Amino acid sequence: MAWDVIAIGWDVGGWQGKKQAVAVAAWRRGDKAVTWLGISPAFSLSQRAPLSLDTLLSPAGVSVDVVAKAKQVTIGIDAPLAYPLAFKRLLAGEPVLDTAPQAEIDNPLAYRDCERWVHWTFGKKPMSPVFDRLGNNATVAMSALHALRRQGYSVLPQDADEAIRAVIEVYPALLKDAAESASPAKPMFRPFLPDPVPQTGDVYDAALAALVALGHGLCALGEEEALSLPCILGPAPGYVRDEGWVYALNCGKVISTHSHENATVAKHRDDSERGEWRGGSSASTQIGYVNCNAQRVGGTRGTPGTDHGQLAYRVICERCGCVYGVNGTSLFQCKCPTCQRGRADIPF
Repeated sequence: MAWDVIAIGWDVGGWQGKKQAVAVAAWRRGDKAVTWLGISPAFSLSQRAPLSLDTLLSPAGVSVDVVAKAKQVTIGIDAPLAYPLAFKRLLAGEPVLDTAPQAEIDNPLAYRDCERWVHWTFGKKPMSPVFDRLGNNATVAMSALHALRRQGYSVLPQDADEAIRAVIEVYPALLKDAAESASPAKPMFRPFLPDPVPQTGDVYDAALAALVALGHGLCALGEEEALSLPCILGPAPGYVRDEGWVYALNCGKVISTHSHENATVAKHRDDSERGEWRGGSSASTQIGYVNCNAQRVGGTRGTPGTDHGQLAYRVICERCGCVYGVNGTSLFQCKCPTCQRGRADIPF
């Protein structure tokens, strides 16, 4: 009997060494628990067989035929699936940045909009695929996407909003008690994990990645209440599609108390409590409006602006990915404060 959802978690290592791990979970309508079809030991990439779904599933002892019969398959990959747009523009020879950002997380060359969202929402700072050693893992994951697309998978949200054969980027650290990689999962997730499984390391992170993929698969079938997993958090309004998204389970906000937390992080955390983004009444205040300087409107949450009677709006620079706030009256002509020397942003 075919499974309704198969969720594959891949903890991506670099090109050399035994740092890859894959875990495969499954669910069928009526089930009250997760079934684990296979968990690999840590393994290395083959120097002969090309990267594909087959070569990833084989170490976990799971057949491609079993996966192919499932109604919904979601692959959760623990590695960046895109580089920051600003970094790609820099490589193309475009001017991007000429002044230092307030904090590293604000640097559009280092981080994507979705990674800043992770930091502002959960209080955890992902490694940069450009500035950190994570770039090794990222190139492995991005190389695998070509084979997965040929096998009928869509990378979300770059290729589509949803798909019955989906690949999503995940960050297992969001399911853990602390930021350290060796930390165990939050108590709410531990009953779902396979037993036995080491509580740290690549195999453990692969299982956590599979849980996020399972949450996505359940939501895709409208079965998000079938298990007691939290709902999946997909792309926020106004995100930069080409930079991808970090899909996460809504396990509650983790507010950082570190002394180095800056005002920008605190500002965005306060704003996230205010409700949904919405557009205004004029054409230039509508969500998705792009002005003559390639600045896209992301909407307002009703935060007062700094001009009399104005609301503050979220704006995303189409050139470098910077996210900042401006008054509604400035949307039609505003410039990015990071790459176009526009006016400093305001709380939004």
